[in-house]
Amino acid sequence: MESWRNNASLNSVSPLSRRRHGSSVRFDSQAMRIPYSRTPLLSNPDCPQSGISVPVYEENFAKALTAGQKLSPLAAFWHTEFGTLNQVIHVWPYESLEERESIRAEAEKVPVWVNFRTVTDPNIYISMETEIYTPAPFMRPLGGDQDLGNIYEMRVYTYKPGSMPEVINRWAAAVPHREEYSPLAAAMSSDIGDLNKWIHIWPYKDLNDRSKVRAEAIQNPNWPPPIREFLVKQENKLMVPSSFSPMH
Repeated sequence: MESWRNNASLNSVSPLSRRRHGSSVRFDSQAMRIPYSRTPLLSNPDCPQSGISVPVYEENFAKALTAGQKLSPLAAFWHTEFGTLNQVIHVWPYESLEERESIRAEAEKVPVWVNFRTVTDPNIYISMETEIYTPAPFMRPLGGDQDLGNIYEMRVYTYKPGSMPEVINRWAAAVPHREEYSPLAAAMSSDIGDLNKWIHIWPYKDLNDRSKVRAEAIQNPNWPPPIREFLVKQENKLMVPSSFSPMH
């Protein structure tokens, strides 16, 4: 499978993020690693706009996106339906952390992009997070106008410190068996932010398709990968792609 470009920024706001074709924060064994920065913002229930914060955020984001993508392509954009609610996640890829900083500095000079933030009432946010992720060697590129599903499940696993290299090796052996039933959209480990996190994202047609695929996959003796000995915590959320998301 094709590996991703080196660096990606995953931003999540309540109004969200995903990964794109090329970013690596570092080079390791001549392999480019892609960090993702993920920034979730949760809408504030005490704000008068809170009931419409996600659609308003997406509308404003869409208006500014053309200007923003002249500097850096968007990999994905979702909002949550199950799990942590009122959250948006957008993912951006970068070739390196240096490229990320350079592009972000240039974006501050683009009036439309700057205006996008100023017209969005900051009081609608109750939290924001940014994390950098490195794609697994077997991960396909994010973005690029891929029509994979109507819903995406993001599963976030936390593993014991020092176990990630072995975790990735075991996932690499098991993923081809799991993809007999449905494609893997993303698999990456945290590089900056909360450490020892492993994110994998799976697209489905709908909730019935998710139930059917998961029931079939669990019958495969090669799935899931044998990583329970390293597992600390598991979380998940179901997300819907925006109308302008490259992953849809």
